[in-house]
Amino acid sequence: TASCAGKSATCQVNVTTPNVPVKSVSLNKESTTLTIEGTETLSAEVQPSNATNKQVTWESSDSEKVTVVDGLITGKAVTIAPVTITVKTVDGEKTDTCTVEVTG
Repeated sequence: TASCAGKSATCQVNVTTPNVPVKSVSLNKESTTLTIEGTETLSAEVQPSNATNKQVTWESSDSEKVTVVDGLITGKAVTIAPVTITVKTVDGEKTDTCTVEVTG
């Protein structure tokens, strides 16, 4: 608000946080080996650290052999070829992968 000689004017200002896009995502492992019903948690690091939307999705190339839920991988059956776990950012669809083998 500004005032002068008995007159005033008001202006409302809204401050917003700028959108910071995701530039990359990386997993803490490139590969790992599990036993049947063995588990391990993969973690995904989204960059930059101040990205606005750090949400990620997880996918297994063969969920009959290895499942993944929020980074927790579980061996379900012995693998002949490695199974690929993919993490993808919601913002920008940046990806990284980890290969998983399951032993008996």
